Amino acid sequence: MLFSNLILACHLLVSFALFTNQFMSGEEAIISVAGATPPGAVLVACSVSGAGPTPTQHGAAELSVPIKVLPALTSDSSGMSKISVTLPAALSGAQVWLQAVDLSAGVLSNGAERIVQ
Repeated sequence: MLFSNLILACHLLVSFALFTNQFMSGEEAIISVAGATPPGAVLVACSVSGAGPTPTQHGAAELSVPIKVLPALTSDSSGMSKISVTLPAALSGAQVWLQAVDLSAGVLSNGAERIVQ
């Protein structure tokens, strides 16, 4: 666990990044971003169709259509933000791809893939 946190901390020093907890059906998924423009608008989007690429005005998103955009977030003074979403039991076993965009900087985060347990 310490090694994973160290990699994450190093990654966050140089870029806008998205990270999550483990996805469990019927429980809360916590989706966080770091390295966003403070304070700025951030969007998180997800897909259950695949990892793209899908062209956007900010570059190639690592999401396939259809893409669901979650409610807009505002990063805090340190460039961090998070959203919690309850995962329906029907998503058990599904793959979910996620990515965020820092609207102030016009950059995409890393893409992430999770399997709902």
